[in-house]
Amino acid sequence: MGVKAVDWVVSWAATVLVLLTGGQLLGAVSKASVKPMVSKEIVFLSVDKSRLRADLKTWPESPSQSQTLMSFRIAIGKREGDKQREGDHRTPEGIYFAKSVINGSRLPAKYGATAIPINFPNPIDRIEGKTGYGIWLHGVENDQRIEAAKITEGCVAFFNGDILNLTRWLKPSQGIVV
Repeated sequence: MGVKAVDWVVSWAATVLVLLTGGQLLGAVSKASVKPMVSKEIVFLSVDKSRLRADLKTWPESPSQSQTLMSFRIAIGKREGDKQREGDHRTPEGIYFAKSVINGSRLPAKYGATAIPINFPNPIDRIEGKTGYGIWLHGVENDQRIEAAKITEGCVAFFNGDILNLTRWLKPSQGIVV
C-alpha cells in the first residue's frame, strides 16, 4: 500500500491505524508509563512484520511531528507474505477496523490476556478473492512464545502485558491499516 493510500485512509477514517510493512528484526521497548492522552491527535499502531515490531504513534495534524508512544515486540503468522486464503497461516496486509475487545477469561488460553478481532477480510480483500476469518491482535498463553516470532495462524500476537496496555488505546470500531 502506497503512502498516498495511507494518507487518504488517515484523512478518511480519522481514527487509530495499524500498519504492517517490511523492515528488519528489532526487539521491542515498552513505555509502560505512557498513559492515553486526551487530545485531538489520532493514534495509530504501525506493525512491521519483517522487524516483528509494533509502534504506537501519534498522527498529529503535521505527520512529520509524529511521536512514538510505545513499541512492542510481536509474533506473526507462521508463513511470510500477505494472507490470501483461509488456513494459509499468513498475516494479512490491508485496511481493517477493530471489532471489539475480548477479555482473555472468555477465550481459549492460546489468546492470552485479551484479544482485539479485526474485520478481515475487508471489502477490498473480498474483491481480490482473499478468504479467511478470525484475525486478531492478541496475547499468548505463555509470553515466551513471542520469542519464536512466527507462531500464529495469521494473527498478530503480543506479550500479555503489552496487549493489555494496547487495549487502553485501541477501541472497537477504530481503524487499522495492516
